[in-house]
Amino acid sequence: MQPLNGSHKTKINVLLVENGRIIRAGLKSILEKNQSIKVVGEFDSPQHFTASESQNMIENCEPEVVVYSPITNCLTGVEQIKELQQLLPNSKILLLSKGEDQDVLERAVSLGAAGIVYHSQPWETFVRAVEKISDGEIWIDRTLMARTLNNFSAVKIEKRDYEKQKIKSLTPKEKQVISAIGEGLSNKEIMQTLNISESTVRHHLTSIFSKLEVKDRLCLVIYAYQHGLVKIKEPKFCSS
Repeated sequence: MQPLNGSHKTKINVLLVENGRIIRAGLKSILEKNQSIKVVGEFDSPQHFTASESQNMIENCEPEVVVYSPITNCLTGVEQIKELQQLLPNSKILLLSKGEDQDVLERAVSLGAAGIVYHSQPWETFVRAVEKISDGEIWIDRTLMARTLNNFSAVKIEKRDYEKQKIKSLTPKEKQVISAIGEGLSNKEIMQTLNISESTVRHHLTSIFSKLEVKDRLCLVIYAYQHGLVKIKEPKFCSS
């Protein structure tokens, strides 16, 4: 089977964290049928993933995406996202959720999950989410993202001149890119909308991340929403 997204020149390294061996074998089989993906490690749970193993992963085959399936669909399960991020700070977390408890999923997003796929969704959705997240995009239902960001906005944020200066440093084109990301557009869609090359889109994103001091696309969306740079519109996926 050919990759769903043929743009990848090298394989996407994926780490599986799933308690069930049979399920883990099934996930590995699905992912590795796609020629752009390679499973570089498998673990039962974050607790079984030690610091020394993490260092070995970072030095030899740091995974771009960590597929994490909690044992239970509860707050305790998603809290392990924080631990995984500490062990693999440069990896993106894709939560494979057994349920759709909004409180649990909101917590997962607030902890930094870059994507959420439900067990009930087609395998093609799972593979596409891995690819999109590895490209630095977000795979989160727009309604869920809106609820999470509304919770963030409910917390009073002290307005500082420092933040205002960061926002003022943005160019008009960079603000257009931020607005497009807020609408859930991918890099290719931004390229077409703004009539610029994909490399220029990536250059703008690098500059935006640096100016606003955010580490990735998800943090940018949260920051932009908090500071009125974007608005959440109709429900849909942030990437599709």
